[in-house]
Amino acid sequence: MVYPGTTEYGPNFHASHEAESIFVWKSVTVAHLQDIAEALEALVRGGNSHCFFDMLKHSHDNSPAGKIKTKYYSTSWNRDWAADQSRFEKFHWIFASTHTSNPSKPAQEMYDAFMAFIAAKEAGQ
Repeated sequence: MVYPGTTEYGPNFHASHEAESIFVWKSVTVAHLQDIAEALEALVRGGNSHCFFDMLKHSHDNSPAGKIKTKYYSTSWNRDWAADQSRFEKFHWIFASTHTSNPSKPAQEMYDAFMAFIAAKEAGQ
């Protein structure tokens, strides 16, 4: 098959005689572009959320309070917002989405959820 505008062939090849030409370019409307943009935003937000959670998890697991033998962090979470706020916000603001119709939750709310995760993880071990 020959795809117009994408298939390269030599000077002795005649597409109308030796191949079937198929039109593959689709018209894109503003609505299609909006759908694509929303899908890409969801993909990026999902990736950010995964990275944020993974970094936080490792910041605990690889700390003196964590269960992993190799300690990459010299300090543990204090489990107190006032004591941990500065450190936690450094993680949060890297991944927080603030300029969308669906912004990220506030740092303290995310911190509380992270502390609940740590407590649940330790209770299950």
